Amino acid sequence: MDSPRLITRREACARALIFSAALALPRLMQGAPKTTAAGDVLHLFCFGDWGVHASPNQMAVAAALQKYAKDLHLTPAALMLLGDNFYGPNPGTDSPRWKVEFEDMYPASAFPGPCYAVLGNHDYDDQPGGEKIQMDYAKTPGTRWKMPALWYRLDLPHATFLCVDTHYNKMTPKEIADQQAWIEMQLTLPRKVPWMIVCGHHPVMSCGPHHGDSKHLAGWSELFYKNGVDAYLAGHEHDLQYLHEENTPTHWLVSGGGGQSLHPVKPDVKTGYANACFGFLHLALSATKMEATFVGSDAQVLYNFSQNARAISRGR
Repeated sequence: MDSPRLITRREACARALIFSAALALPRLMQGAPKTTAAGDVLHLFCFGDWGVHASPNQMAVAAALQKYAKDLHLTPAALMLLGDNFYGPNPGTDSPRWKVEFEDMYPASAFPGPCYAVLGNHDYDDQPGGEKIQMDYAKTPGTRWKMPALWYRLDLPHATFLCVDTHYNKMTPKEIADQQAWIEMQLTLPRKVPWMIVCGHHPVMSCGPHHGDSKHLAGWSELFYKNGVDAYLAGHEHDLQYLHEENTPTHWLVSGGGGQSLHPVKPDVKTGYANACFGFLHLALSATKMEATFVGSDAQVLYNFSQNARAISRGR
């Protein structure tokens, strides 16, 4: 496997000028439109732990998302929302919080594409039935909010995403077993795109205080290595992190700086980058390369790396 190569801000800006749009997809999010040219890049902005009652920190990150996109003259194909989408009560699909903290905070004028969400612990714990409220809101006519199920698959240009539920404390034993079987099945299907990425709220690998929150995630690193998962995106830790074990295929990316109070980090040998700051992740995927860029709440690049694609035949 090629080692990740750091890229300069100038390179990141130049490459980000290539734009590729991905439209909203049906229930299992399959059959995404093809890219329009061989050099197209899928641009995604990814962040979690953001639903903080329109706090100054949430607003700063939201403003940075818009400024960064404007500075690079790009419109991301989608937002990937990595859980803890609402802290505190969210009474229902008619709550004004949807407009204030989601629709207006990340406006369609800047981000017209779909917003794919996974559930975090606060989405369950702070409001009874909060997970159902969020899935029901996805049925609202005209909304960009996408959450068709507790776990679901996205087939986007250049990449397959498995969006999973990691709050096992609120899942039934059957749901835990069913999701695990589904993940294992999805990972063994033949692959037609270069990148396989899993998104969940809780990190599997982290240098923050919540590493190893769930015993159910303990076996995922070996499962992902065995099946060639290229990246796992998470939040839950209120910071930005990149971790990687040498000679393994999976890159562990934590983007939990969406607005909630920050968590400390303690880098270790697996840590390529760790910063207790607000910000987000810009993920750019092409047929040949994955580029990951962490951006701060001032819209400035903090850290980035790139990874060349391996042969698609690695999928079984």
